[in-house]
Amino acid sequence: MQKHGLILEKQTSPHVYVEFGAGRAGLSSFVAARLLSHENKVNVFVAIDRDARKFKLDKEFKDHMLSFRERLDIADIDLKTFLEKKGEQIGPSYHIIAIAKHLCGGATDLALTSMGLQEKEKALGVTIATCCHHVCDAKTYVNLPYLRENFDEQDIMILPRFSSWAISPQMSTESRRLGFKTKRILDYGRCLFIKKTLGMTVTPYQYCDPLKESPENILLVAGQ
Repeated sequence: MQKHGLILEKQTSPHVYVEFGAGRAGLSSFVAARLLSHENKVNVFVAIDRDARKFKLDKEFKDHMLSFRERLDIADIDLKTFLEKKGEQIGPSYHIIAIAKHLCGGATDLALTSMGLQEKEKALGVTIATCCHHVCDAKTYVNLPYLRENFDEQDIMILPRFSSWAISPQMSTESRRLGFKTKRILDYGRCLFIKKTLGMTVTPYQYCDPLKESPENILLVAGQ
């Protein structure tokens, strides 16, 4: 059974859940708890975060499933080499699922780039809640060709800034609407990258009310 990107049924080879920008690994902890509730223990968790964290939640599942934590910027980790070096523990046959909760700005693009560098048959799924589109930039954005089809270079440099209008209650209704449209433009380019480069079917879900709950409300869910 697969629900909202979470694969619950048991499998013979490990699923490696890589939490980008993991923080305390709260998302990994939640995913692990769901898997364990289905007695699915053939999984590995990798938490990647550039900062040291107190009260880490990895401990909640490390006695049941293999887990690693790497203190690195997402831009600096060679995930393929890392997993190959852990081969004795993980095994040669595994599939990778990228997960992230509110992965800020270009960090989403760096995570998708990292997935794009994996062997295609190993990249199984992506579940990322995007946010902070106003700090995206051309250096890290994962699908510049898509933007260049519709905007010139100057437009591309300033485009992310408009997305900040969506999260400002001081802005007019029309300005906030433009901000949300900018967010969707950037996320749509990411969806096209996931489809073309990762070979996955991808769906963007609006998981909460953008005006009453949070303007950061899109979850990208993709799988083979």
